[in-house]
Amino acid sequence: MSFPAACCNTPPVKADYTPKGHKTTVGEMQCYFAGPTDSKRAILVNYDIFGFHANVLQLCDILGDLGYR
Repeated sequence: MSFPAACCNTPPVKADYTPKGHKTTVGEMQCYFAGPTDSKRAILVNYDIFGFHANVLQLCDILGDLGYR
């Protein structure tokens, strides 16, 4: 079985992670934005019952570093 190279180069999640993006409220929903503001591509990440946990924020920042907003 072969895996994409990106799969093997993803850094592990850190428990003491400092987020790069920013939180804001859209309507009544708290949202986290990461990545370049001029990006033409976006990914919507839906978090679980634990909310804005460091794992979710780090995933969003990794996607942001790849050019997604």
